[in-house]
Amino acid sequence: MSRPIATIDTSVLVSLQCAELLGVVSVLFDRLLVPARVREELKHGGEQNKVALRAIDDFAIFERCDDFDPTAVKLLLDTREHLKKGRDQGEAEAIVQAAQRSATMILVEDPLGR
Repeated sequence: MSRPIATIDTSVLVSLQCAELLGVVSVLFDRLLVPARVREELKHGGEQNKVALRAIDDFAIFERCDDFDPTAVKLLLDTREHLKKGRDQGEAEAIVQAAQRSATMILVEDPLGR
């Protein structure tokens, strides 16, 4: 039985980094799609996120995911009631990319995103 494919947002990647679990998520997933905006948010976090950024480059489970429908992302953000300016873009991309790539899961911590 194959493992699921999922998209992932920044806060979940940071949580996995803090728990030192970035290298073992391959037990649960076949691939984790990492949206462009999520990678950007990690970079803006500076040195504290260097382990997660390195894992995205080094571990085959992580796949950079740059293709998404910007109109669908904008629609999600425009209809968001409690938009956190500049912080919900990664989640919106993860949701849209999951639909486009037929991912079976979206890993986000945000209650509205779930």
